Amino acid sequence: MFLLVCGEDSASSRNYIASLKKLYREKNHRIIEVSPTELEQEMKNESNMSLFGEPTIYMTNGLLAQWGKQKKKALDEMKKLHENKEISIIAWEGGKSL
Repeated sequence: MFLLVCGEDSASSRNYIASLKKLYREKNHRIIEVSPTELEQEMKNESNMSLFGEPTIYMTNGLLAQWGKQKKKALDEMKKLHENKEISIIAWEGGKSL
Protein backbone atom coordinates (compact mmCIF):
# COMPACT_ATOMS: atom_id res chain seq x y z
CA MET A 1 0.00 0.00 0.00
CA PHE A 2 1.21 3.48 -0.82
CA LEU A 3 -0.92 6.42 0.27
CA LEU A 4 0.12 9.95 -0.64
CA VAL A 5 -1.57 12.63 1.45
CA CYS A 6 -1.20 16.15 0.15
CA GLY A 7 -3.04 19.38 -0.29
CA GLU A 8 -2.62 23.09 -0.14
CA ASP A 9 -4.34 23.14 3.27
CA SER A 10 -1.43 21.74 5.31
CA ALA A 11 -3.33 21.83 8.60
CA SER A 12 -6.15 19.65 7.26
CA SER A 13 -3.79 17.17 5.65
CA ARG A 14 -1.71 16.91 8.87
CA ASN A 15 -4.93 16.30 10.84
CA TYR A 16 -5.80 13.54 8.38
CA ILE A 17 -2.36 11.97 8.93
CA ALA A 18 -2.92 12.11 12.70
CA SER A 19 -6.30 10.39 12.31
CA LEU A 20 -4.69 7.67 10.17
CA LYS A 21 -2.02 7.06 12.84
CA LYS A 22 -4.69 6.70 15.48
CA LEU A 23 -6.80 4.39 13.31
CA TYR A 24 -3.91 2.08 12.46
CA ARG A 25 -2.65 1.98 16.04
CA GLU A 26 -6.14 0.95 17.15
CA LYS A 27 -5.92 -1.86 14.57
CA ASN A 28 -2.60 -2.98 16.15
CA HIS A 29 -0.31 -1.77 13.37
CA ARG A 30 3.20 -0.62 14.18
CA ILE A 31 3.89 2.92 13.02
CA ILE A 32 7.46 3.83 12.14
CA GLU A 33 8.12 7.47 11.30
CA VAL A 34 11.15 7.85 9.08
CA SER A 35 12.76 10.49 6.90
CA PRO A 36 12.57 9.94 3.14
CA THR A 37 16.34 9.50 2.93
CA GLU A 38 16.20 6.61 5.42
CA LEU A 39 12.99 4.98 4.17
CA GLU A 40 14.53 2.34 1.93
CA GLN A 41 17.08 1.26 4.54
CA GLU A 42 14.42 1.09 7.26
CA MET A 43 12.24 -1.15 5.12
CA LYS A 44 15.18 -3.50 4.57
CA ASN A 45 16.23 -3.50 8.21
CA GLU A 46 15.16 -6.81 9.70
CA SER A 47 15.24 -5.37 13.21
CA ASN A 48 12.01 -3.53 12.36
CA MET A 49 10.14 -6.80 12.03
CA SER A 50 7.64 -7.24 14.81
CA LEU A 51 7.92 -10.28 17.03
CA PHE A 52 4.13 -10.45 17.26
CA GLY A 53 3.39 -10.23 13.55
CA GLU A 54 1.97 -6.72 13.71
CA PRO A 55 1.76 -5.08 10.29
CA THR A 56 4.15 -2.16 9.97
CA ILE A 57 3.32 1.16 8.35
CA TYR A 58 6.10 3.56 7.45
CA MET A 59 5.19 7.24 7.61
CA THR A 60 7.32 9.88 5.95
CA ASN A 61 7.28 13.54 4.89
CA GLY A 62 8.68 15.01 1.68
CA LEU A 63 9.16 11.82 -0.29
CA LEU A 64 8.42 13.48 -3.64
CA ALA A 65 11.11 16.09 -2.98
CA GLN A 66 13.54 13.26 -2.22
CA TRP A 67 12.81 11.70 -5.62
CA GLY A 68 13.49 15.04 -7.23
CA LYS A 69 11.92 16.63 -10.25
CA GLN A 70 11.95 13.42 -12.26
CA LYS A 71 8.20 12.90 -12.47
CA LYS A 72 8.40 9.63 -14.39
CA LYS A 73 10.76 8.15 -11.79
CA ALA A 74 8.47 9.30 -8.95
CA LEU A 75 5.39 7.81 -10.62
CA ASP A 76 7.19 4.52 -11.28
CA GLU A 77 8.34 4.33 -7.66
CA MET A 78 4.84 5.09 -6.33
CA LYS A 79 3.35 2.40 -8.58
CA LYS A 80 5.88 -0.20 -7.38
CA LEU A 81 5.24 0.67 -3.74
CA HIS A 82 1.47 0.61 -4.21
CA GLU A 83 1.56 -2.83 -5.82
CA ASN A 84 3.78 -4.33 -3.11
CA LYS A 85 1.42 -5.96 -0.62
CA GLU A 86 4.19 -6.46 1.97
CA ILE A 87 5.02 -2.76 2.35
CA SER A 88 2.75 -0.03 3.68
CA ILE A 89 3.79 3.60 3.34
CA ILE A 90 1.89 6.78 4.10
CA ALA A 91 3.65 9.86 2.74
CA TRP A 92 2.71 13.47 3.47
CA GLU A 93 3.53 16.31 1.11
CA GLY A 94 2.78 19.72 2.56
CA GLY A 95 1.53 22.57 0.42
CA LYS A 96 1.14 20.48 -2.72
CA SER A 97 -1.84 19.32 -4.66
CA LEU A 98 -1.77 16.71 -7.38
